Amino acid sequence: MKSQHGSILVLTLVLLLFLQIVAATVIHSNHISHHVVSNFVLRSALEKTANKVIEDFIQDKDYFLSYDSNIDASGQFRLNKITEREGISATIVEFHCLDNVTRKKSYACDISSQIWHLEVMVSDKNKTVSINIIQGLKLILKKGSSTSDTEAEVRIEKLWWYRR
Repeated sequence: MKSQHGSILVLTLVLLLFLQIVAATVIHSNHISHHVVSNFVLRSALEKTANKVIEDFIQDKDYFLSYDSNIDASGQFRLNKITEREGISATIVEFHCLDNVTRKKSYACDISSQIWHLEVMVSDKNKTVSINIIQGLKLILKKGSSTSDTEAEVRIEKLWWYRR
């Protein structure tokens, strides 16, 4: 009879150890799931903010019309505009036109350049997550019948979009 009590005790201890391992695994799994979901939500918020900044940038056609006035000494486009929304900051990292044939960066940008490259960096307030969004833009000039030859209506279309 004693051997039965000993085996039940060993079996009970093994079962308790197994339950403890399962409980620890479930808690760890929930922690990982929570981290993945919160990271996804934060990245979605960053992408949403980046898209809003890009939309605001596109709406202001002066960036295209007065491109030369925002060029620094090294030939880079500099815009001292940082957007802060709900603890998320966004800055324009790069903005330039692309050569219409080779798609390479060009410094001879003016209103006649058709393809443009806009890069926005977005990060959360703690700087734990940061993404760069690249937006390709196509500039279309339409000469209106009521405007003079030097004036043109500018329309901007989005071409490509990707995240780095």
